[in-house]
Amino acid sequence: MLIIISVIVYLLVSIILALAGRTKKIGFAKEFFISIFLTPITGIVFLKKSDRKEIITITRYRCNNCRLEYTEYHKYCPACLKEGKKSILIPVKMKSI
Repeated sequence: MLIIISVIVYLLVSIILALAGRTKKIGFAKEFFISIFLTPITGIVFLKKSDRKEIITITRYRCNNCRLEYTEYHKYCPACLKEGKKSILIPVKMKSI
């Protein structure tokens, strides 16, 4: 029974470290395999030495009426304005690595 609990705890710690690795350059999969095969303590060392990912946030503006997206801000959708409709553009934030 103790062995089963130990294995479950070992796997849970490895998964938690791998989830923390998602925001680092090491990534989820590499951190998970390091934690599984080289112990979670080694996984912590690799996680601490890995740099953070550079995440860029891009804002686009989407029209709910015609579903077009624009990179520049407009109060109303230019395509819908040509048809005589005033559709407000909604900002949509996208994250990129």
